[in-house]
Amino acid sequence: MYRIGICDDEIYTCADLEQIIGVICCELSIKASIEPYYSGRTLIKYLNLGNDFDILFLDIELPDIDGINIGKYIRDQNNNHKMQIIYISSKKNYAMRLFKNQPSGFLVKPLKIKEVKETMKISLRRIDVKKGTFRYKKGHEFHFADCSDIIYLSSTKNKIEIVLNNGQSDIFYGKLSNVPERLPDNFSLIHKSYLVNRDYIKLYSYDKIKMVNGEDLPVSIPHRNNLRIKMQGDRMNDTN
Repeated sequence: MYRIGICDDEIYTCADLEQIIGVICCELSIKASIEPYYSGRTLIKYLNLGNDFDILFLDIELPDIDGINIGKYIRDQNNNHKMQIIYISSKKNYAMRLFKNQPSGFLVKPLKIKEVKETMKISLRRIDVKKGTFRYKKGHEFHFADCSDIIYLSSTKNKIEIVLNNGQSDIFYGKLSNVPERLPDNFSLIHKSYLVNRDYIKLYSYDKIKMVNGEDLPVSIPHRNNLRIKMQGDRMNDTN
């Protein structure tokens, strides 16, 4: 269940966005609770009670406390860097002022469902990475795997196989090149067809590695130097 907040002083904007998010959640086969707020002060009061959101759609031109200062409060005073903030505005000239608040996106009114959906998908990927969860789609359903359970992923044409440490595996469609950004830093591409969890590398040599499940995987020339640097960094962290 994802927690999604909306903060906009225009009641009809909150209602429209709530409806759009509901449609998107159905299309993406995800569950979410959606809570609207009509003033910045009400939102901050709610956050001060220890509440949180995974994604916050935040209007910039609020009459009491503007969205930029709310974003600063969330990042600085509330020390929350996990919440995905998506700014919404009727103007386009805020980009540089928003940079320090680490927004996931910027939407211009009137809101379009396609743009909201693309921005939400980016936010959901970032959330999954922070939570250590890998989410992949099979047909119309999403499946989840704990990143710490993944040994490696391999690709053949448009099919990706995910191999787990319990001996099980699963197959879904996609491009392997799009997967690394959805996984933590301990995953490395070693070949155009292999993405491995370095925690499960048993033996490492110049042109191949052996995983803990006994499988030998090739390391292609373009990835050898980067893998070597990553492995050396892992060893240094283990000794500290």
